[in-house]
Order: sequence, then structure tokens, then C-alpha cells
Amino acid sequence: MMDNKKTDFDDLLKTFHKGMEEMIPFNKMIGLTLESISLEKVCVKVDMRDDLIGNSMLKTLHGGVIASILDVAGGATKSEAKR
Repeated sequence: MMDNKKTDFDDLLKTFHKGMEEMIPFNKMIGLTLESISLEKVCVKVDMRDDLIGNSMLKTLHGGVIASILDVAGGATKSEAKR
């Protein structure tokens, strides 16, 4: 019975990955990827690009990109907490 739970969990993670990376146009546009997810941690990645810069003098990420990273990580954490 434990193997079925693991298989169900793995299938859920695959669906979640696909949804976050491929089915949400904004995540796809900024290049957001969900690197890993577990009950203990979520790892989200966005490669730095010039078109994501919010402050041209400091060369820092735009606040909207940062907020999106937090939104995805928080959503993934919330999804995991329900399990």
C-alpha cells in the first residue's frame, strides 16, 4: 500500500511540474522552472536575463519576477501541506 502512495505522489509532482512550467504562460515567459519539490522544501529557478531587470542601475530582478517566484514556491508549499 505504501508503494501506491509513492506512485500517486510522484504522479502528482509530475503534473504539478508540467502545470507550473508549461501551462502558465507567464511562468514560461520568465523561464521559471520548478527544480525540485518535497515535503521539506521547494526549489524554484529563474535564470537571470536582461529583460527581467527591474532596476537598470543596480541590475536587479524586477519585483514582479520576484513576486512570481514567491507565489509559485508558496503555492507548491501549500499543495504539499494538504497531503
